[in-house]
Amino acid sequence: MGSLKSVFVSLLAVGVLGLGAVTVEAKEVMKVSGSAAVMKQTPSPSAPTLLTLKKGDFVVADSVTNDWALVDFQGEKGAIAQNVLAKNLPYTIKISGSKGGIVIKEKPTTTSATSAMLKHGMVIEDYGTAENGYSFVRYGNIIGYAQTSFMAVPKATVKYTNKDVSLRRIASPSAETVGSVKNNSKVEVYANIVGWSYIKVNNISGYVPTEDLVDKAAAATPVTKPVSKPSTPVKGDASSGYYVILGAPTHFKNCKAMNAYYPNGVHKSHPAYATPRDRDNDGWACEKN
Repeated sequence: MGSLKSVFVSLLAVGVLGLGAVTVEAKEVMKVSGSAAVMKQTPSPSAPTLLTLKKGDFVVADSVTNDWALVDFQGEKGAIAQNVLAKNLPYTIKISGSKGGIVIKEKPTTTSATSAMLKHGMVIEDYGTAENGYSFVRYGNIIGYAQTSFMAVPKATVKYTNKDVSLRRIASPSAETVGSVKNNSKVEVYANIVGWSYIKVNNISGYVPTEDLVDKAAAATPVTKPVSKPSTPVKGDASSGYYVILGAPTHFKNCKAMNAYYPNGVHKSHPAYATPRDRDNDGWACEKN
């Protein structure tokens, strides 16, 4: 490992020690779901066979064409028919629990080539167990095998988004977008990495800027009910409650007397309005319900 460390490049922004550049191309983890899967040299049934994979083996699909997936299996590249591969695999959120970080291997053995090293506390998506005490894992597009015992299940904390945000595959603004979250959404936070937080919401997970998260949800904006306004009176219509009849009294002994002139009562803006006649205090006197 001494000579290997000399070629590691520390990527502080994402906490990765890698042997090559971290790419942001979309890749998908798949798993052999049939009893076996034949890897062909090209996407054709008549193409030469490279390998035969057993049920439960993990592959990384670089692209999909027609009925075939172009995959990488432990460093070997070829094509496998899609009908024997399971997609959209579930995963468990883990973190690198070892103080010295965790090594990602090309194959589930200690002697295989090292793909990358993730620092302590880095978030890892664990797709399930493989041979020899290893799990098949992913950090962004770093995909391979890690020793299961070196990973731990993190405890999530609850936060809320303070704006509409995009979820990134890794902790970088130029990384692949894996989803989006609306403003004021409740999310689970599993880790914080140099200004980025790894969150999960609605079965989607990824990185968002830490500054876009807050401890409490924003208060709901109160809904103001519109105040109903009386309809515009029709000129000359005594039943409107607004029209004033020339020569009519402005004081009435009771509602019966008022209704003889104004059948539907009067509005409080009318000179004949009197508070004693407005029994329900709604601004109308002697109105008929």
